[in-house]
Amino acid sequence: MSFEYYTNWWIQSKKNLEELNNKDEGIRAKFKPITDRNLANQLIGGLYTHYSLLVQDLSACVDQMAQAQKRFSAKKLLDSACIRLNEFNDELRKISLSEYHYIDDTLVELKLIPYNVEILHPSLFHHRPVDIEDMISRIKQGESIYVPPVLTVVYSDTDLLEQDKDEPAKLKNVKSVAFSSKTELPAPDVKRISLGEGGEGDASTQKSTAYAIRLSRDVLTLPGIDLEQLKIKRQQTSFIDALLCIQIAERARQERLYFHDKNIIYQRSKALRDIKLKGKPLKPAAADVANLAAAKIQKVFRGYKDRETLKAREQQRRLLIGIYLIV
Repeated sequence: MSFEYYTNWWIQSKKNLEELNNKDEGIRAKFKPITDRNLANQLIGGLYTHYSLLVQDLSACVDQMAQAQKRFSAKKLLDSACIRLNEFNDELRKISLSEYHYIDDTLVELKLIPYNVEILHPSLFHHRPVDIEDMISRIKQGESIYVPPVLTVVYSDTDLLEQDKDEPAKLKNVKSVAFSSKTELPAPDVKRISLGEGGEGDASTQKSTAYAIRLSRDVLTLPGIDLEQLKIKRQQTSFIDALLCIQIAERARQERLYFHDKNIIYQRSKALRDIKLKGKPLKPAAADVANLAAAKIQKVFRGYKDRETLKAREQQRRLLIGIYLIV
């Protein structure tokens, strides 16, 4: 068919989509919330049937259209129609409480059969849900979906009690990590450090506290060091470690399979050698087993021979009518 045919088909499908959208808006504006399942099934089923036919027409246009620039515009219409069809599919599933849709009245009214509303190209639909696709597009546009809390260091048990009053402090001189909603980290304060009841902590507590202060100061004062960069580096490191773990496990699995097969072959050859050394003659196979094995071998070989013959005949036929390309 010509390019003009698919272009006209595309234009007609676009008009049908606009009419369906107007009809859909009219139904939603005209009717109040419906409690009757049969009436709701009839209304949604009619729209579902029309959208199914429209999706099939648009998919045929996109598949057969040769101009890439027109195909891009038609694909946008097809995506929007598929999204709306998925919404009607979910509505019908909620109405009938079943994965099967019973829209017999609509099919009889439009003089269709179930094959006409069957979607034969599931690749047209999104692999992810619509809300996930919308979230991905928002992230690509630079919108922030979730702001993680900032990591802060708590140096004393008093701060822990302020962070969570429900949980009693069981240990003294506890240094822990807590999450805060503030955007900036507070500078480490030496006065906030508790050194025990007597005021003089042991050597290990003092060393660990001094190390925590020095580490936090280094992170906050070094130029070019940011929490986001540290988070990215940590994610990259964990990703590389996960890849190495997967590679090690896969190589070990392959090696086990390889040596398992080699061990089976070795055990068989060893058993044959032992039989030969012992001088025990091998038991001949039964007549029926030998006949069955020969029949299977002949069946496979005859099938292969016939396929090669048919393949050669097909090549000769294509050469004769001139549709075979010789490279």
